[in-house]
Amino acid sequence: MASSRAVTVGTSPTLLSQSKKAVVIDNRSTQTVFVGGSNVSATTGFGVDASQKMVVDFSYASAISVGALYGVVASGTADVRVLEFD
Repeated sequence: MASSRAVTVGTSPTLLSQSKKAVVIDNRSTQTVFVGGSNVSATTGFGVDASQKMVVDFSYASAISVGALYGVVASGTADVRVLEFD
């Protein structure tokens, strides 16, 4: 089953997704969104550039505990869409 939602990402880590089989992150803003764990920052996160998407496939990770994905921006806020697959 799939579900989608809009998320406003700010300068503090914002929860994007938690323990799903696959996630699509659609950055609809004009700035880079940095993705990572709960302590993600603009210097440590994986960058999703403006108007780009990132797919995270956890389907092969059944033997490990898949944690949550968080997003953060260097300044201001970003409009992000998250599509999750159970």
